[in-house]
Amino acid sequence: MTADLSMAVRYKAQGIGLFRTELPFLIASRLLNEEEQFTIYKTIVDAMQGKDVTIRTLDLGGDKFLPFQGVEREKNPFMGWRSIRISLLERDVFKVQLRAILRSSVFGKVKILFPMISSIEEVVEAKEVLSEVMDDLDKEEISFDRDIKTGVMIEVPSAAIMVERFLEYFDFISIGTNDLIQYTLAVDRNNERVAKFYQPLNPSVLYLVEKSIKAANKQGKEVSVCGEMAGNPLYTPMFIGFGLRRFSMSPLMLPEVKERVRFIDDINVELKTLFNDYTVPFVFYRIGERFYHYLIDEFQDTSLSQWENLYPLLENSLSEGGIFFFVGDPKQAIYQWRGGRVELFDRAFNCFPVVESNQKEENVIKSN
Repeated sequence: MTADLSMAVRYKAQGIGLFRTELPFLIASRLLNEEEQFTIYKTIVDAMQGKDVTIRTLDLGGDKFLPFQGVEREKNPFMGWRSIRISLLERDVFKVQLRAILRSSVFGKVKILFPMISSIEEVVEAKEVLSEVMDDLDKEEISFDRDIKTGVMIEVPSAAIMVERFLEYFDFISIGTNDLIQYTLAVDRNNERVAKFYQPLNPSVLYLVEKSIKAANKQGKEVSVCGEMAGNPLYTPMFIGFGLRRFSMSPLMLPEVKERVRFIDDINVELKTLFNDYTVPFVFYRIGERFYHYLIDEFQDTSLSQWENLYPLLENSLSEGGIFFFVGDPKQAIYQWRGGRVELFDRAFNCFPVVESNQKEENVIKSN
């Protein structure tokens, strides 16, 4: 924990996007009391010096078993008794943790994140427990941030499908890509026999991710993405195309992803300089053997599109993570980003202007 915190500070993370509170429990192999938890949370909050610290409540079960509670391993632990389900049944443990988190909130910008919520009933129940703990602290005259922000993990399909309703109860959402992929595609990511079915770029997964991001943006709520996809720079342009501006990842990946964001910003500046405000950059992007495109805030798989005839033209030239783009429409000139500047790639198409351009937005990167 100390090493990750030091790296987050060194690489200038804009906060802690997700602190996994179960890790200290597992390291200690026992339940931590309120003071022990409070000390851990306060240490992190102090280190971030006023930046956001998102503390996720216990996400135990699944691949993080409970050696200190004598719980037998279930046949299908990822679909069983885990995460918020444990917290809502073990109310005493849950309340102790919420007390510690709330007490730490007077020392900085703390946010509470509830994991693996799958229904509105769980939303209501979790918020009720939080309200009870707040009332208890008030009676004891213990200070805490009464306006503390709360959020929910979007990591099961039911949550993504109902994301608009969930947003009515919370200030922000965090899309947990690891579990969302697993539950959407019905594949155990730890089972080598079905590993090939664990596909981050499956259209159904991307649909749920994009849906969640756009729903949050529409309601003016914060949205971030965490999990392995968030820390993979190959996916950064895709998420930005979806409208995402907050990433939560391991501190080790911060430099690479930041570089990719700067790379995209440089392209946007160069495009605006070359083509002025009446053009819209149309970007063609390669991840593995699949091609994608995005136009302003839209990002789509092109496998069924009218642009398949462009594949032979780009396959030999566009490396993984490489970027080609068109000005307004594939029928126009094709440009590429090379050596830090925009260059003409092919002028086999007729050029014509397209109205409108996107406005550059700030990209916020966080560590988890």
